[in-house]
Amino acid sequence: MPENPQQTNFLHSLDFPGRTVLYLWEVAQKLGGTVQHYLNLIDTGELVAIDTGSRANGKTRRMLRVPIEEYRNFVVFRLTGPRRAEFIRQIPVSTRLELIEELKASLKRK
Repeated sequence: MPENPQQTNFLHSLDFPGRTVLYLWEVAQKLGGTVQHYLNLIDTGELVAIDTGSRANGKTRRMLRVPIEEYRNFVVFRLTGPRRAEFIRQIPVSTRLELIEELKASLKRK
């Protein structure tokens, strides 16, 4: 990711400056879709959330919050076409080179 994701030109409209966690309704509103859609993505592991809910009388009430880093990862992972290439070009060269080495190492482990 860029040194400061909030300064990425084309993602600024999808960001939440100064926030550490997001409510599901905020994610749904910003990205489109329904809260249920994002609940499903959480249940399948495609989106990571923290459950701050409580357990009372044997019942669990889910209160999900999405960490801002996970939200950003979710958005960036789904970038396609020219926007993906633009995002990659904004990552410092040294970081891109590190990523290349990490990818090579991960491929050797399989």
